[in-house]
Amino acid sequence: KYSKITIETKSSIEENSEILVNRLDLKNFKLIYIINLGAFILLNIFNLGTVILTEINDFLGIMYILPGTGIESSLPLKISLSSLLIVVVSPLIAILLFYLIYKNISKINPSELIEKS
Repeated sequence: KYSKITIETKSSIEENSEILVNRLDLKNFKLIYIINLGAFILLNIFNLGTVILTEINDFLGIMYILPGTGIESSLPLKISLSSLLIVVVSPLIAILLFYLIYKNISKINPSELIEKS
């Protein structure tokens, strides 16, 4: 229902049948969902907090001077350092979740599946 893998062996192709395997049980699906949601909320709260602190008192911020800065009293762009952290942390979380999802998929042995069916 949540993730399905179809494995066809030569005998099943000849017999026109498929072996369906559900490799991601509901417990793992809920765990991955909670990790995704928690990471999304925590990273957004962290980013919002550091952006507010950057705007108030230049805390953890980089002043980036764009072309035309200073014309008509414009100020340089303030970039929060948390955005750089989020750029690094988000892919690491994605890699961890892909590992949790697919660690058992590579261990599938078609001969064992034929015996179980």
